[in-house]
Amino acid sequence: MQAAFLATHEPYAEASYREVARQLDARRGQWEAMRRDSCEATRVRREQSDTMMDVRAACLERQRTDIAAFVTELRAVDAEALRNAPQAVAGVGDPTRCGDVGTLARRAPLPAGASQRSAIAAVEREAAAARARLLAGHPRDVIAGSEQLIAGARAAGYRPVLAEALAVAAEAHAHVENADRADALYREALLAADAGGDDTLRFDFHVALIRAAAIRERDADAVPHAEQAEALLARLGADPRRAAILAHSRAHADWAAERFADGIRRAGEAVKLFERIDPAGIELASALHMRAILEDELHDDTNSLASEERALAIAERALGPQHPSIAKMQNTLGAALHRLRRDDEARQAYEKALAITEATSGPQAALMGAILDNLATLDLEAGKFDAAIATLRRAVDIAEKTLGAEHSRMLMPLGRLGSALSRAGRAAEAEATLKRALAIATKPGPDSLLAADIRKALGKHYLRVGQPAQARAEFLEGLRAIEASQGPSSVLRAAPLKGLGDAELALGKSAAALDAYQRARAAMGSATQFPKLRGEIEEALAQMPSGAPK
Repeated sequence: MQAAFLATHEPYAEASYREVARQLDARRGQWEAMRRDSCEATRVRREQSDTMMDVRAACLERQRTDIAAFVTELRAVDAEALRNAPQAVAGVGDPTRCGDVGTLARRAPLPAGASQRSAIAAVEREAAAARARLLAGHPRDVIAGSEQLIAGARAAGYRPVLAEALAVAAEAHAHVENADRADALYREALLAADAGGDDTLRFDFHVALIRAAAIRERDADAVPHAEQAEALLARLGADPRRAAILAHSRAHADWAAERFADGIRRAGEAVKLFERIDPAGIELASALHMRAILEDELHDDTNSLASEERALAIAERALGPQHPSIAKMQNTLGAALHRLRRDDEARQAYEKALAITEATSGPQAALMGAILDNLATLDLEAGKFDAAIATLRRAVDIAEKTLGAEHSRMLMPLGRLGSALSRAGRAAEAEATLKRALAIATKPGPDSLLAADIRKALGKHYLRVGQPAQARAEFLEGLRAIEASQGPSSVLRAAPLKGLGDAELALGKSAAALDAYQRARAAMGSATQFPKLRGEIEEALAQMPSGAPK
């Protein structure tokens, strides 16, 4: 396996191999300890039946089969498998699952007939090989053989193995965005796992469906699966790894649904649990990165920076500094540094992210668009409008090609392009671009934080072009959207309130402007976010004809 990793000549191959080997060595120790414990529970302590020892042995054999299939896949590793291997190995063949005798006892017993058992074992090996191929980043290969795998599982006549076969096919379809087929397969897999009494599989499937719903931005689907997973976790009993995986998945769903405070809390739970499980593991780095993203959404820049710096330190040790995942972390790190006005360091972080992404994923990778967007923002704030516009057009083009013309992640580059065009005096192009962004933002409904951000940009544009009445309307709608999505006391209300004050002042309504500025100051409260905005609010209050109370 080491020879195969190094033969790829990727700059992160050696570090990735070390991380995979570290985790596999740990897994071997866990497997041996669990096998010994099961034997002693029956032969030495006399607290476990021979039948349960056999059940646990079968469970351990399933975990070993999964590990063996994954190792076999990595012996012929390609660039895609190499990229995924350090993260994927954490979820392969978990021997600790074979210590929960209550859960194992609820699973349907294997049939007595030797021929049927042999058929079941064959399907389990095929399913393990398909899972390994999927984890290596080759979902289309899995789809090509999935119908044969499912047919074999049906013929074997054992519900838990049918559930596994259906689920690996479902996940493969989900990876290539065959959403309807994936949903149908997962529904059948859940029914098969339920009929087979396999709560462990049911939990895994609900967690996978939470993630799938979050990626597709379908919160109405994510919530019931989260509730089912929480109920199953309670029945399965205390298990730090399951609890950590569920908390992390729910944090992702919270992010997609703009429940940022809830997401930070859940990501924090995942961080604490993964710290106990493996303080050097990539799963901990991933949970810290998720928390940093959520903190970034609420402009909690000091904490976002701290979370991302911890994530980077762990990930660079585990993956090497040139792994594609490092680019995502450098990008989030740059955003926190930028808002803390450490712009030179922010540019360095963005440029590192850009170089890694270009080298490992190519110039059309989706992440390229986000990084270019952030670099353009630095140029925009420095008054380099032409450079910013050119970079943002490239970012929009990449996002459109990789995500689709109406994806929510189009909003950031479109919004900033509209602002850049506005500041460059290209009013007609600016308004058209911002209105396109607003149409995307309000497609799921009018009350999203994304819509509020675009309305704020539109309001500023209308002020620049001397249309304060239109600006006032946009700031009011943005304020309403924030209050609806984030609550009536959110600090994020301060920005549209400041804009509303500017619009009222431009309309000659000094009293209304003063009221808006004072409400903006009150919305800021004692929050440490947005130091630049706080300064702008205080300056606006100081310049009011009637003055303002301090």
